[in-house]
Amino acid sequence: MVVRMRSTKGRTNNRRAHHKIIVSQLTEEGGVVRRRHKISLTDGTYKGKQYLSSVQKKIQKRLMKEQEIENKKNKSSEHTHSVPAPETK
Repeated sequence: MVVRMRSTKGRTNNRRAHHKIIVSQLTEEGGVVRRRHKISLTDGTYKGKQYLSSVQKKIQKRLMKEQEIENKKNKSSEHTHSVPAPETK
């Protein structure tokens, strides 16, 4: 006899029904909503202590990389592969 390993959609959805975020799991500190027992990604603090001092640097670095990628895409789309006309004298 072969054991069936695949679970049905119903069983999967029933299991995932408990994965939702409840409002009591969220907290607001300094006008920023975050999950409880997690480090705030905006300033890197948890329970009033600074744990991630370089959070802002990491965010800025990521934004700079995203901007560079967008600039490269824009530059590559702006360039056309046309050959300039020869000059006549």
